Amino acid sequence: MTKTVGGVETVTEETVEETRKRVEPGYLEVVYHFFSVSKGHGPVVFRMRTMNRSDKVELPSLTPIWRSAEFQEREIFDLFGIVFTGIPICGDC
Repeated sequence: MTKTVGGVETVTEETVEETRKRVEPGYLEVVYHFFSVSKGHGPVVFRMRTMNRSDKVELPSLTPIWRSAEFQEREIFDLFGIVFTGIPICGDC
């Protein structure tokens, strides 16, 4: 394909590649990536899925184990509505 930009004709190639992954409809999935900087370990990928998208959108919180997960879990609740059980003092959830 050729394009003319500023009076100069150039040859360009545009491709769109679609990668299909196995996705089950009706589920929401939370993915955690764990790294240990001090030990040089990682990434460890941990996935959790909700039962469906409408009424069973609860997942256990990892905040009691990893305190730094609290902010991200609250953001996920605000954006996607997934309720994390076990978040300390979660008045919104």
